[in-house]
Amino acid sequence: MSLQPTKSAFWGFLLLFLVGLSLPGRAQQPSIIYVSPDPNSIYTTVNTYCVNGTIGVGFSDYLNTGICDATLNPNIYNADNRYVLQLSDANGSFASPTIIATSSYFTPSCRRVASGGLSGPIPATVVAGTGYRVRVATTSPVTYGGVFNTDLTIQSVAPQPDFGGNVTVAQNSTFSLTNTAPCPVTLTWGRTNGDMAIGFGSTINVPTTQLGVVSYTAVCGGGQRCKSPANVFSATVVAVTPPFLVTLVSSGVSTCARSATVLCAAANATSYTLSGPVTISNPSVQFPVRIPVSLPGDYTMTVGNAAGLTAWAPITVPGSVTAPTATLTSSGTITCATPSATLTAGTGASYALSNGQTNTTGQFVVESGGVYTVTVTGSNGCIASATATVESSTAVPSGVNLTSGTLTCAQTSLILTGTANNASSYSLSNGQSNATGSFTVNAPGTYTLTVSNANGCTATATATVDQDALLPTLTVSPPSGTLTCAQTSLTLTATSSATALVWTGNVQSNSLVVNAVGTYSVTATSPNGCSRTASVATSQNTTAPTAGLVPSNTTLTCTRTTVTLTASGGSTYGFAGTGLVASSGNSATINAPNTFTVTVTGANGCTATQTATITSNTVVVTPTLTASPNATLTCAQTSLTLTAGGGDTYTFGGPTPISQAGNLLVVNATGTYSVTATNTASGCFSSTTLAVSQTNAGLITVALTTPNTNLTTTAPTALLTATPGAGTYRFVGPGLNQTGPGNTATGAQAGVFSVTAGLGICATTASITLTGSGGPAPAPSPFAVVQGVLSCQTPTATIEVVGGDQFSFTDANGTQDGIVSVFDGSFRDLIGEGYRLVRTPIPTLGRAVVSKPGTYIITARNGNSAPTQIQVVVTGVACP
Repeated sequence: MSLQPTKSAFWGFLLLFLVGLSLPGRAQQPSIIYVSPDPNSIYTTVNTYCVNGTIGVGFSDYLNTGICDATLNPNIYNADNRYVLQLSDANGSFASPTIIATSSYFTPSCRRVASGGLSGPIPATVVAGTGYRVRVATTSPVTYGGVFNTDLTIQSVAPQPDFGGNVTVAQNSTFSLTNTAPCPVTLTWGRTNGDMAIGFGSTINVPTTQLGVVSYTAVCGGGQRCKSPANVFSATVVAVTPPFLVTLVSSGVSTCARSATVLCAAANATSYTLSGPVTISNPSVQFPVRIPVSLPGDYTMTVGNAAGLTAWAPITVPGSVTAPTATLTSSGTITCATPSATLTAGTGASYALSNGQTNTTGQFVVESGGVYTVTVTGSNGCIASATATVESSTAVPSGVNLTSGTLTCAQTSLILTGTANNASSYSLSNGQSNATGSFTVNAPGTYTLTVSNANGCTATATATVDQDALLPTLTVSPPSGTLTCAQTSLTLTATSSATALVWTGNVQSNSLVVNAVGTYSVTATSPNGCSRTASVATSQNTTAPTAGLVPSNTTLTCTRTTVTLTASGGSTYGFAGTGLVASSGNSATINAPNTFTVTVTGANGCTATQTATITSNTVVVTPTLTASPNATLTCAQTSLTLTAGGGDTYTFGGPTPISQAGNLLVVNATGTYSVTATNTASGCFSSTTLAVSQTNAGLITVALTTPNTNLTTTAPTALLTATPGAGTYRFVGPGLNQTGPGNTATGAQAGVFSVTAGLGICATTASITLTGSGGPAPAPSPFAVVQGVLSCQTPTATIEVVGGDQFSFTDANGTQDGIVSVFDGSFRDLIGEGYRLVRTPIPTLGRAVVSKPGTYIITARNGNSAPTQIQVVVTGVACP
């Protein structure tokens, strides 16, 4: 936009200039002098504007400064300064102003008055409102002039009018221009040439007298809207020959069932309009024109051409469209007794009832009440209708009810009472009927009551009569009972679903205590009156048991220290008496002589007693043990006989004896011997001891000689002789052969040979050495003795053997069974249950300890000699 001087602003500028001369030197803010009106607005006031319209202002700016040098006066505008026209929002706020126009005018110089105008379009984005303001601002530096103190109104623009395309009209006719656009304000028409046609409104009739093209201009606007852009319309006016009618006739008659036809032929016609009871315009363009007419009467046919010229003629269409007179009557009210009514319609050719029935008689049967409409069709096809109301009284009795109840043992019949509103009679499903509704029944089941009213309608109700004839449950515990010595009374307890229990004797309780034999009854009665009875019979058992008491023995001895008492005849037992050790069940244990009592209790609680007497036999035994001739062993007296006394049987103990027979014991070893004497009658026993000692009186010194100490093949053996010649000798050496316990033996191998004379402490030994070598040693001639007899007091016996230097022992079966041990005094090897003698450097004696009686086999060897076997028998009894 350019800054232009505005008319009639000079005097204002001059005034401002003069005023500015008196102001101090500074940049004067631009001031708006006036605001020009919007040329698009139809309003004459200057404060109303249109969106997209133009708003312009005149303003002035005066600069007065004594210093025109911009470097010295910062208030002088810069060279790039511009003036800007700003528009506020609808509330008058310039927080975000809308820029309307910006000048390109140079800034005022020192001591000059600047004036001019700014104008520009209002953008389409501005919203219509009434509180707008304008002001002029500068850009360099930024300053704001005063706001124009009058509110401005901005209105929206009306839409452009629309009246269709251009038309061709006949000369000397009239046509209408109609705006079809939404233009809610005044529409202004104006002719630009040709016939005059100026006016306001959406439609205007235009006369045509001048041939040629005639243009018309239309603008919308007014109210709260600004004028719209103009729209130009053209009409071509031509000379046209008017139409004229050739033929106009009516065919047929018009009734309600059919239409008559008007035939019309016309010259120069383009439109046809039949006016009368009905108006029909622009029918088919066929020739002649056929116009169906539904109503009879007087009509006018008007024909016209494209130029708007018309011609007309009258015509009458015959016929009748008078509707028939319809009637509809009802025969009466529908009830339950009369379930239908007849409707009768009149004065028509056919009839249609609103429920869908049709006929030509007008008679209709209906079965429900309500409003019915009949449509009556006359002979001319015209119709009429009539209505009739069919009353209905089919209301069933309401509030129907039938009481119920329960039959019991106490109440065997019930009265059922039926009630209902507007009831006239009552009927029960079991055949009873009356007008009161009260019925007596005595059987359970479902009963139906039928209630009738005066219009014959019925309603029903049902009731169930229950029956509570259930007998109560009843059990008695115990179901039977027996009085005994332990139970002298019984408590009979009844358990029932009933609440009332009565026993024999009118005892009202659920239990009864009895102590006599008899039959007792209880009756249980339920709330329904039903009852049940149960009985209990009691008996009696007071017979005492037969008590028995048997001892396992009647006498206590030293070997029988307790006796068992066994009782019988009852269920439980109680023992009593001094000496009672323990009891369990029907048995008791005693350990002292006394008379004992048992109390026997039978299953019925009754008791009986029995006794048993136990004696004692415990005679004291005083044993004796003597030695003959005395208790000392010597080299001359190598064995002693011990004699026991004071008992019936004897058991000896101590070192292994030589033999035992009865109360006699032969011994040959020192030590303490014991004897236990037993009284066989009482089993009592006692023991005593005797010490056997030994001296070496009568010791013999032995010597060993041989004529041949060097063995050769010619003299392979040497005769060994022990002296003195009396006594028992035992030889030991390799390849030795000794026959019996004599004082001679034969040596067949080189080595050391020895001989022992005597036993125990009386034994002495001598030895000799043989050299050289000879043949196989001669087989030995062993000799064995058994010392001791087996018994419980002497559980082992000893076998001693001489006559060889190697010995082994077995029983008769070749096993070690019964052999406890074998030894030679120097070395032992374990074999099975016992021992075997192994070769020693100087073997002297083979010995075996056995625990079983029987035959034992001894195998002896002498060096490398062949073996020699002998047998010995051990006597006595093995102790279990």
